[in-house]
Amino acid sequence: MSVALLYVWDGSKWVRAKAISKGHLYFTEGHRDITQLRKTTTGLIATGHYHIQWLTLNPSAANNLIEFTDDEDGSTAVVWDFFRAAREAQHINFRPTFHFDTGIYLKTLDNYTSIIIGYEPG
Repeated sequence: MSVALLYVWDGSKWVRAKAISKGHLYFTEGHRDITQLRKTTTGLIATGHYHIQWLTLNPSAANNLIEFTDDEDGSTAVVWDFFRAAREAQHINFRPTFHFDTGIYLKTLDNYTSIIIGYEPG
């Protein structure tokens, strides 16, 4: 039986990638500038070019809705939304990351206690 080892560059050195017993390979890219922000209300998150890496959602009730726009004031069309009929917490990883060119604006946050956003400069 032959074994292949896979190494990935983490930005400063080569590190061995991790695999699970089913043969699926998982590795995390090296991100040094990820900001984690907890939001309980709508509003501007960041101005400029950013990438959302992940969201952690904590709904307060069923029929919850989140909407993001790519601007600084929520005046343009919604570029990403998420609706759930159930009241269940969820973590969403964006692969590839979700890009915002002008800014990240949280336009709608209905029936949520909070969300946590992981984002970094683009």
